[in-house]
Amino acid sequence: PLLREHLVNELKESSATEYASLCRKTATWMSTHERGLEAMRYALAADDCNFAAEILEDMGGVMLWIREGMSRLITGLKLLDEYSLENYPRIQLARCLLETKSADINRARQAFEKARRISNGFTADRPGGNDTLLQIERYSIEIMLAEYGCTPTHPILPENAFTFMLENTNEEPAIHGYIKTLQCLTSLQMGDFDNCISYGKQAISEYLNGNSRYGELY
Repeated sequence: PLLREHLVNELKESSATEYASLCRKTATWMSTHERGLEAMRYALAADDCNFAAEILEDMGGVMLWIREGMSRLITGLKLLDEYSLENYPRIQLARCLLETKSADINRARQAFEKARRISNGFTADRPGGNDTLLQIERYSIEIMLAEYGCTPTHPILPENAFTFMLENTNEEPAIHGYIKTLQCLTSLQMGDFDNCISYGKQAISEYLNGNSRYGELY
């Protein structure tokens, strides 16, 4: 390890351009071999925070939380802490999720409004981004903000929001289970208990299909 560190430092000093190029190539390889966090570190070593942000988005962004839990998302966001990433609304939504889970609703709302502003009202992701995923993540976070802020969720979303989310999540059981859970919550808040129970059972079925014990218990 000492020799490796010495050689890395030698390369940085003797050929910063070559070092950055090697780091980018390493980041690219790792990002396509399910080693996203390591890929982000190499992208940042190449002084390319935009590439690192794109890797986190490719890992799943907000949806990474639903698929795997918060740990990898938290680690990825911490790597990007010092970068504003003004043109990345999905990163701002992920930051909003983290602040919400940390019970800092004011900062969460600030991140959400920043995402809204830089995406022109959630109509356009960054250049080369994904408008559909932006909209899905927006709906998910907007409902969560309402839930944590103890406000009704049902007036927030357009009528086709849940249909849009279900149709554009590639039938992933964990995400479908989460969407059904949101529908269960919304029905509960409206006093529509028949639909609440129905959506809850559908959510459990999806979670069982995806082997998510956590989702089933939730």
